[in-house]
Amino acid sequence: MAGGASTLTQALATMVSGTVKPNRWYKFVYTVSDLTGTPTVNITTSFASATTALIMTAGAQATYFKSAAVPADFVITCTLATGQVFTLDTFSLKEVTGGNIEVYGKITGGGTNGLTIDGTGNVGINTIVPTAKLHLPAGTATVNTAPIKLTSGTVLGTPEAGAIEFNNDSLYYTKTTGPTRMAIAPLESPSFTTPNIGVATATSVSCSPTISSGAGAPGTTPAKVGDIYVDTTGKKMYAATGITNSTDWTIVN
Repeated sequence: MAGGASTLTQALATMVSGTVKPNRWYKFVYTVSDLTGTPTVNITTSFASATTALIMTAGAQATYFKSAAVPADFVITCTLATGQVFTLDTFSLKEVTGGNIEVYGKITGGGTNGLTIDGTGNVGINTIVPTAKLHLPAGTATVNTAPIKLTSGTVLGTPEAGAIEFNNDSLYYTKTTGPTRMAIAPLESPSFTTPNIGVATATSVSCSPTISSGAGAPGTTPAKVGDIYVDTTGKKMYAATGITNSTDWTIVN
């Protein structure tokens, strides 16, 4: 295009049937070449909801705009001052809304911060290489840096398998069977005592107390108080109450 005012029109009737929709976002891709000066070029309100200026820099360009409530012909107008000239070619007009975001490559907030979505659909927060469908960073001791936080609220009226819910002081998950909502019981400042299970070797554990058995009453001195002996003939059980001699075995049944 060169000199004065010019118009480029594609009639609505020549577009692919059913592809033009009202109040939808469109992506217009084009190539600018043979450019002299800074011409003013617009998509008009015949098709767009508002007059939309094209980026007029040499090379491949893309402009986004919303279609009119009642789209008509696709019209581009330009006004050229003396000496201004350009060429537009390699046109492509495509709807970019329909419930999906179309991504070629990666969306990122830059650096290691922000949100990253890679080509496989993995989402990372504060990581540029997410290795899971949702990859969260480590937390810190600083307030408001927890990897995940739930806001207390009313639980679902009907349990849904896989749901995680937080209501007041209770945390729930719902299992598939049922589905049934299960409470995750909290332990506030728990303290555990490790039981004495004896001395472990490479192949066994020596338990305390020791349980032994034999045919008839025990005839040996107990090794330690609390040991158990089972008389398999007399069907009796003995407990060691001392470690002096064999009389320290006491029948307990």
